[in-house]
Amino acid sequence: MTLLEELKAVVTDERDIVSVLAAEVGFTYSPGPKGQLTFRTAATPPEVFATARTKNGVVTELKPGRPLATPDAQRSLIKRARIASAHSHGFRVYHRTLFSRLPIAGPFRWRDTVQLRPCSDNNAIDEPQSYILDRGTPQGMMPRHDGPPFPLILEVSVPDSPNFLIRGNRIRWSLDFWQNVFAVFVPGDIGYWSMGDSDFVWTTVIEDGIARNRLVQQAFADGEPGEPSALADVEPAALDPSEGFYDRITSTLGTLRFPASLPDDLEWLDSLSPAERSAFARASYWFSAGVRARSERSLAVAIVAFSTAIECLLPKPETSRCRCCGEKRGPGPTKLFKDHLNKFAKAPESLESLQAGLYAARSALVHGSYAPDIDTYSFHKSLSDPSHLALEWWARKSLINWVRASDRSTWHLREGRGGGSAPVEGA
Repeated sequence: MTLLEELKAVVTDERDIVSVLAAEVGFTYSPGPKGQLTFRTAATPPEVFATARTKNGVVTELKPGRPLATPDAQRSLIKRARIASAHSHGFRVYHRTLFSRLPIAGPFRWRDTVQLRPCSDNNAIDEPQSYILDRGTPQGMMPRHDGPPFPLILEVSVPDSPNFLIRGNRIRWSLDFWQNVFAVFVPGDIGYWSMGDSDFVWTTVIEDGIARNRLVQQAFADGEPGEPSALADVEPAALDPSEGFYDRITSTLGTLRFPASLPDDLEWLDSLSPAERSAFARASYWFSAGVRARSERSLAVAIVAFSTAIECLLPKPETSRCRCCGEKRGPGPTKLFKDHLNKFAKAPESLESLQAGLYAARSALVHGSYAPDIDTYSFHKSLSDPSHLALEWWARKSLINWVRASDRSTWHLREGRGGGSAPVEGA
């Protein structure tokens, strides 16, 4: 086995290998073209400890330098990699304040891994202040409210590591992953409050009876303790047993609810292979991006994001060609997209014509031949155009049903041989 193969065999996540190598040289390395990383020792003059080639954060090639050339040096590195990457150093709980369009009905907990809950009593949420609500409208026209957006707390239990780069990556990956998972499985526009790198926004405040424009920094003091060893002990909310939970319009729910199917769906999610889990992580990321774009009324961006979420779960198109006619043997991306929706998110008959045009609409946006606000702008377009709302529905249904399907990675093979593939009954 090569050194890279041995490292991959001992780490719990292949993405840890970069952090393991960085720890050997003082946690520094130099990036180069085409994903190349160079790790140099702190000696004078510095020596190349190793060079690596990476793709999507995973090391694909590894060339040891002189300090790592001997079998003893490599065995020592492998031993330290096993220790740093192991899930034997205890767990710590980390949290993130999220916001949603609906107030959370109560806590939801899955195993001892993740929890979504209301803010604790330590969080002092003051009366909202608004120049428009307080001063600019007749009494009662726009009553005071506590949201949206409504704050809530995401907690995740993360395996610790003596390597602080591995620890930091696990924290970020876990919080991002579960935030996006809940955005898919729990309708209600769950997302992060940050609106940009600076997080500064302009707002109007009243000072001495005069309206003044102020640039203020977005912030939310959640009042949560730092890095406890276990999830907060709170009474979970009752799950919603309604059939057709995902077919309802979110705004009619009133509160952020958790469907009775969610615990089983998360078990299905946990059973995915590493490749399937990575595909779903990308899909849920794009779905979450679509929710955010839609909430900001960025219609074109929402359509691209929701369609990309679906595409993340498509099988790769067949590249081999027939020796006789030269045509590709399997279906192309357009047919795979349509077949995927027919299997995992079959549209009602009344919406079939709209579904048929979704991929064409996405392609027109991506390739620059159409922009809704430029080509067909109207004041009410973002409210009246159903394509982004329909596509969000299809994306959510297809992502959830893909997780539930036992043939999620093989259905297209039977389809390609003419055997067909029955739609998934579920969400």
